[in-house]
Amino acid sequence: MSDNGKRSIVRRPDGGLDCRRDGGAGSTGLSADEARALELPGTRLTWRFLDVGGSSGWMPVLVDEQESVVWTHHEGFFPSGHRPIDTEPTDESSDGPEPWMDYLDMGEHYCVTVIQNVTPDEALRRFGAADDDISTSTWRELRDRAAFEEVDDHHNHVVAAFALGPHALLVEDIGNEGVHRPDLSVGTLAVSAFRNHSSEHFSVSRDGTELASMHLSALCAVEGTHPDEITKVFPEMGIGDAEAFESDPENLFNDLELLRRIAGVSPDVADLAGQGSVAIIPS
Repeated sequence: MSDNGKRSIVRRPDGGLDCRRDGGAGSTGLSADEARALELPGTRLTWRFLDVGGSSGWMPVLVDEQESVVWTHHEGFFPSGHRPIDTEPTDESSDGPEPWMDYLDMGEHYCVTVIQNVTPDEALRRFGAADDDISTSTWRELRDRAAFEEVDDHHNHVVAAFALGPHALLVEDIGNEGVHRPDLSVGTLAVSAFRNHSSEHFSVSRDGTELASMHLSALCAVEGTHPDEITKVFPEMGIGDAEAFESDPENLFNDLELLRRIAGVSPDVADLAGQGSVAIIPS
């Protein structure tokens, strides 16, 4: 069992092993033959928080008498590629249109919000963080902390805020609050973009009121009292006719470019690679 009691490895009647979380059956397991191969003198099965393949998390491992990892689930014996959780990934250039988003490494699920003329700490306070919730770390350290503590993302918000000149970029790890929070814009302007594998949304708010919003698949159906807050930027993006743009399946709408243009910011990897203000906030 793990030290926090949340994870355990249980032997099945057939001799195989189940890796379980919070007492329930997990999605990982070992056959009886695989389990027998782990019964080596001078080793023991335990849990470690490791980075394998660029993703950190708890995993069952076999360690020797020197506590060195000699086997990792899915990686096999004498796995390579482990690195301590306190090391940062190297900064690699990207050929993608938004290298800063590639650096955040959120894949197809992200929600980012630019709040003009506020500090990163103030951005987190507006989001709901108490002063005691706010600390300083890198984005990678925050995500590793959330994984290490096994934070339930259904009941907590894992967020960071980075300074972009006088403005703040608020980044949510597995969330979509920003596009539904016009209150973030009280006394200023806030622009938010959310996307995951099945949905997307974009919103612009000023002084606590949403001015315009849209789904990325409906450029001709911008909603709100001031839809021009969004549509006025289309020509700058090479979109003269929104309907014609939508009708061409080869066209891909870049919501992050739209966010940059409306908010007047140009995020760079360097802006996000250092320490930011971070918080894990109960929802």
